[in-house]
Amino acid sequence: MQRGQPEFQWTSLASVFPPTLVTETAPEKLKDGQTPDSYGLGLDKAGLLYKSTFTDLGSACSTWASATTPTSAPASITTWRYHLDRLWGYKSTLQSLYYGAYGNYAYYMIQGASRVLLDAEAANIVGVQPFGTNLAIFKSALLYVLSNADNPSAGFAARLIGEQGTDSEGKAIGLNSIIYFANANGVWASNGAELTEITNQIRNSLGNVKGSAITTMRADFAKSRLIGYLTVGETNTVYFVIVPNANGSIGIYTYNGSDFRFTSRSLATDNGNPLMVDKIALNYEYDSTTKITVKWQVKINDTWKAEETLTVLPDVPAGRIELPTNYALTARRWAVRLTSIPSSFYIRSVEANVKTTSESGYAIK
Repeated sequence: MQRGQPEFQWTSLASVFPPTLVTETAPEKLKDGQTPDSYGLGLDKAGLLYKSTFTDLGSACSTWASATTPTSAPASITTWRYHLDRLWGYKSTLQSLYYGAYGNYAYYMIQGASRVLLDAEAANIVGVQPFGTNLAIFKSALLYVLSNADNPSAGFAARLIGEQGTDSEGKAIGLNSIIYFANANGVWASNGAELTEITNQIRNSLGNVKGSAITTMRADFAKSRLIGYLTVGETNTVYFVIVPNANGSIGIYTYNGSDFRFTSRSLATDNGNPLMVDKIALNYEYDSTTKITVKWQVKINDTWKAEETLTVLPDVPAGRIELPTNYALTARRWAVRLTSIPSSFYIRSVEANVKTTSESGYAIK
């Protein structure tokens, strides 16, 4: 080696798992814990990257169950709920939310106006969902919120929160006193005062993370997760899981049956000089005596090279596997994606063996 020639050095590529999907930021600007393109990631073992098929469908709000049509109810109202010690009624072809007197379940008794009229525009009510002590009232393109629905004195009024709605009550769910709902523009949230686009980090690459791709969005209340899935006949297919507070940010994870892919952030030098990677390392946990096969691709600038394969028998339960690549080529941007790993193989971190020509020695963004 000539004097002054840069040497290969191992650098950490990914160690914060599971990584959230982020497509609105350039891959070379992503942080550890973010990925430009991944699916089929396990979520239940923090700090580990592994393959998982997500089948949990979550559940609906248990306190927003259907109620029998009460005696003396308005004949036109077909949907009734009993929530916060009060009857609530609505119909998808009307613009009013009806409510009965506090404490009455079987008999509809008028208290105050006994309805909230939302007729500022021609659209009808699509559905209603509770969150905290509030009710979210949806139209196809609008969200209204009725606050303090637990007030025994009634006197209710609904306030317009924003010009985003949903086409189905089943695509909305309350979680931790926040209402979440999906539409063709992504997934949205409101605390009752303002509207937040929680899929803005993938806004122009939503894929199936939107209301038009699913039939239902439910929640795993114990794990604070939103689960969006499509039902066709008797088959349910989970398309996305959102964790509203995943390490201080929003975690978005997508699924495509049993398929798996993990794509790393891109490496680039500070000054734009070329770099080269000749090996990738996987620091793993694997408690088995069976050989494993790992498949991956490397990205040189904007081109993904052909898939490479390594079959190996890990010799210790917690160790390191190095994957030599056939594409040790100079590039200004470089990334790797794992396309196949065994189901029982857990990765603690991914490293890249990098050589750069940066004048400052070794500088990777």
